[in-house]
Amino acid sequence: FSMFIFFFCFTDLHAQTECLITDYYGDFLNVEIVNHNEQEFIHKSVIQVETESCVKDLVNNNTMYFDYLLAHFITRENYSDLVSMEDPVEIQSEFQNHLKNEHHFNSIMTELADKTINNKLEKDSVRIDYVLNVALKYFAITNILEDGQFMLRVCIGANLIRATEPEINPHIEAFTYSAVMKNFLDGSYNLREDLGSSLRNLYTLNLGTEPNDILLRAQGALFMAMRENSRLKELLIDEYSANKEFLPFKMLY
Repeated sequence: FSMFIFFFCFTDLHAQTECLITDYYGDFLNVEIVNHNEQEFIHKSVIQVETESCVKDLVNNNTMYFDYLLAHFITRENYSDLVSMEDPVEIQSEFQNHLKNEHHFNSIMTELADKTINNKLEKDSVRIDYVLNVALKYFAITNILEDGQFMLRVCIGANLIRATEPEINPHIEAFTYSAVMKNFLDGSYNLREDLGSSLRNLYTLNLGTEPNDILLRAQGALFMAMRENSRLKELLIDEYSANKEFLPFKMLY
């Protein structure tokens, strides 16, 4: 009988200490209505957690990571009604209500919490070559200008992951995005300089006579140039090492 009581108390204690990340969205997921060119838009963002909650360290060490998930894994159409509201408190409240119905997003967030702060699930193992392959997709040549110059974008909304990856891995995407953006303009890796050098080398190649062919071949050549860039690989390893406590995977290298 005493053994049964002990087991019951133990499992009850475990349930009390589990962190349900979906209960804390209001602490770090924010929305506001912004005006641009006389049009109103919904701006969703991740803010630092100020309260002493169980998600504080996870969120504050992964702000760009959460930014990526918020931008890519919720249904944008579901939030159009927020534009007609005026009260910021009402807008935020309705935003949180919408998030409760984002089942795919919630499953991603719960998986992240259960593989880090809750330790309920075992972390996946991924090889550095796979992580590097995803990181390359943030260097997107989007157009060729009239003077023959390539237009390059490195940002949250312009990547080639959906066009090239047969399977979607939200957590690897979010990690690589965060690592690239944190070190593109700042930091010791200077990806901007490396990327500029790789682009200049493309102009020395005859890539075709038709714009679409040139664009496709230039993108492939840029992928290979950055794939062979040792500093990009070192960057990913260093970012992983510094943040692995708050990442839902183990990177093998």
